[in-house]
Amino acid sequence: MGPLFFYICFKINEMNVDKESELVTKYKHLFEPEFIEWKDGLGFLQVTDGWTHIIEGMLATIERHRLWVEKDLVRPNPIGTYKELLNVKISSIKEKFSSLRVYYSVNDEHRAWIEGVVSMATEMAARTCECCSTTDASKLGMTSGWITVICEPCYDKKSAELGDEWKNRNKWMSKDEARKSFRFIEL
Repeated sequence: MGPLFFYICFKINEMNVDKESELVTKYKHLFEPEFIEWKDGLGFLQVTDGWTHIIEGMLATIERHRLWVEKDLVRPNPIGTYKELLNVKISSIKEKFSSLRVYYSVNDEHRAWIEGVVSMATEMAARTCECCSTTDASKLGMTSGWITVICEPCYDKKSAELGDEWKNRNKWMSKDEARKSFRFIEL
């Protein structure tokens, strides 16, 4: 595997720079400071545009919960209150083995809630094309080399863009073929 292969892999996992900047700026306090300062050309969020709406929804949900907890601590309600503020710090968001991965630290009182939000985002990503966001189950499949969730039209487009080397390493498979090949991945 030469440098071309790694370039192709990272080229596939590239989010629109403007959208990435908007998300990181809007939810800056949710990220580890090192995460925001990380600038080695790969970007902050190592996912493609197809999952942007999922990540944005996840971050917005965490932010709403954080604001609700702050409000609840200021004005306790009779049903029950949280004892501490939500302290979540995201250190990495990326695609790995066709799955959305979110690495974070959070205080114990809010751990189950955050795990639920991240789990929901992960499940949504597993059923969404990484390139165009389609959730049409009849079109979704995977590639065999760089394992991705991708629809057949996007696979054809990527093959034309990236050439024979990428196409030879990444054969498209339907969901049924992928289930047989990748037993650890549930589609």
